[in-house]
Amino acid sequence: MRLSVCLSAALAVVFGAASVAEAGAWPKKKGASYTKLSLGADRETEGWDDTGRRDVLGSAYNPATFRQRSAYLYSEYGLTDRITGVALIGVKRLQVEDRLSRSTTTGLADIYLGLKGQFASVGPAVFSLQLGGLLPTNYRRDFSPPVGPGQYSAEGRLLAGVSLYPIPAYASAEFGYQRRTERYFSRLDNANAQSNLDRAPFNDELPYAFEAGYTVAGRVLLRAAFDGQIGLGETKYKYTITSAPRKQSYFRLAPSVIVTATPWLQLNLDYGHVVSGTSTAATDQVALGAAVLFGN
Repeated sequence: MRLSVCLSAALAVVFGAASVAEAGAWPKKKGASYTKLSLGADRETEGWDDTGRRDVLGSAYNPATFRQRSAYLYSEYGLTDRITGVALIGVKRLQVEDRLSRSTTTGLADIYLGLKGQFASVGPAVFSLQLGGLLPTNYRRDFSPPVGPGQYSAEGRLLAGVSLYPIPAYASAEFGYQRRTERYFSRLDNANAQSNLDRAPFNDELPYAFEAGYTVAGRVLLRAAFDGQIGLGETKYKYTITSAPRKQSYFRLAPSVIVTATPWLQLNLDYGHVVSGTSTAATDQVALGAAVLFGN
């Protein structure tokens, strides 16, 4: 049995060490900002196929190793007291190696742009709606391994958060729908390659997340979290080394420790462990981050 190496490479956004809803359901005050730089690393030798069976990447006779180094910049800015702008961009270095070859790709990852708006509050609970999308950058999708899938995606997320004050704790949850367009917008290195079509049917997805945090001594936030996505529908396409999975699901544990060094600086230690999935990698990622806050 063989798992395509590219199923790991397609996890660029998932394992970028930054969420597209980093601050949960709470919007920023007008003029306030939160900007976080994360540096992450992971290495995979196994993954789950489209039936959920875990196996080695590559083949039993020629196993493969996937490595990723990433730097992600995530930012939120309060446009009004209820509407917050959200942006995420990253740079990645991907490497696939087996007994016969080694290939490396370095490039700018997809850009996420969105708006988060609070529409209701009930006591200590806050409810928001986030609308956004992924925009491919100038990478070539037929490079091996690919930096990203190379197509636009649009999504909407419903977010809910509750403060447990006077206990220094909170909880937040989100659920959404991501529409993955069929048409490619990234470039090709070999535009005449027969296998490189100008469109492909990507399956839509349901992203979800939950987190709960407790602050110790007013400075150290201990956060327990999980996230994931559910791939919808069926697909007849198998994985190739030059394309991203058309349908993908995963469930990941994502705890972190956040230390408030000064009123305007936070230091993060983030960890991600994929517990199960389909067409996804068995990833363990560690990321270090620093966040700068203004006007909060």
